[in-house]
Amino acid sequence: MPTHRGWVAVGAGLALWVSARLLGSRDLHMLAVGIVVVPLIATLFVRWSKARLDVRRHLSSARVFPGTRVVVSVTVANRGRSTLPFLLLEDALPPLLGRPARMVVSGIPTRNSETVSYSVVCRQRGRFSVGPLTIYVTDPFGLARANVRVVEGSEVVVYPEVEEIQAGGLATQGSGAGDAAVRHLYRSA
Repeated sequence: MPTHRGWVAVGAGLALWVSARLLGSRDLHMLAVGIVVVPLIATLFVRWSKARLDVRRHLSSARVFPGTRVVVSVTVANRGRSTLPFLLLEDALPPLLGRPARMVVSGIPTRNSETVSYSVVCRQRGRFSVGPLTIYVTDPFGLARANVRVVEGSEVVVYPEVEEIQAGGLATQGSGAGDAAVRHLYRSA
C-alpha cells in the first residue's frame, strides 16, 4: 500500500504528465511516467519481499510499583532468505503509560536479529497491556508500506503504593457511643 508520500509522488507525476501534454514536451512525459511508476514499483517490492520474522518482547519487570521505569525490549530476528528492508515497529500503549512507541530497524541480514528498547514510567496502579506490536515493512524511500506481523501484548501490573504504618504512639480508648464504645485499643507490652 502506498504511503502518504507515495500518493503525493503519484499525484505530482500525474500533474507533471498533464503539464507535459499541455506543453508538448516529450522529456517531461518520460519524467512524469517515471515519477508515477516508482511508487508502484515500491509497492510491489514491499509486497513481494517475503519477510519471515521471529519477534519477542521482554519486559524488565512485569510487576512494579508507581513511579517505576519499565524497559521494554523487542527482538526482531530475520528467518528469511534475504536481507530485510526498513522495518517500522509500533507498540501500542494505554494512554496512562504514554504514546505508542515507534522504532525503526534498518536492514536485518539473513539469520541475524536486532534488539530495540524503549521505556515507560508506570504512574498509576492497575493492570496494563503493552502491545500489540505491529510491524510494517517499508521501502528505502518511504513510498510504500505493508503490514507484516502483529505480536500480542504483554501485561504489566502496577501495585498500589505501600505505606509503612509507624508502630508507636499512645494507646487510645474510645469514648463514643454505640459500637464505638466497645472498641478499645491498648498498647501491649
